[in-house]
Amino acid sequence: MERPIILFDTDMESDCDDAGALALLLNACRAGEAQLLGVIADTPGVCVAPCCEAFLRHYGVSAPIGAVRAAEYAQSPRFAAYRAHCAAMPPRMFYNRTLAAQVGSGEVRVLATPMMIMGMERAAMEAVRPCLPEGMTSVGTRVDISHTAPTPCGMKVRFEAKLTAV
Repeated sequence: MERPIILFDTDMESDCDDAGALALLLNACRAGEAQLLGVIADTPGVCVAPCCEAFLRHYGVSAPIGAVRAAEYAQSPRFAAYRAHCAAMPPRMFYNRTLAAQVGSGEVRVLATPMMIMGMERAAMEAVRPCLPEGMTSVGTRVDISHTAPTPCGMKVRFEAKLTAV
């Protein structure tokens, strides 16, 4: 039987049932019965992500933790649209959409180069956002990259951008 790959979405600060669910999931991961793709802390409280990190450390499970940036962002129409989009598909389907075999850029289960570029563009947009007037965004116009090694399914990926000039 194939191990289920799980993206855990939590509002842990508002109640305790998610703490129990996360503990059960991490125990299953530790036993090799499941694989944790990541944790999404979908409430704007500052304690949720550190609490999830403490759970992961305790159970010896490594996975990325995503958190809402600020209360204003959680209330924005942009976040609501993203949340609705993600809620409309199973977590495994959402993750699989980043794999080369799914986006048509290859035939294997590795991070697709187009999805890598999307992550790079998002990081660049977030880096420049504080310099832009309200309601403005950035647009990528040129990409020059080398994707020199595969990123297997389940491997952690982090995109960073550094703004060097405006």
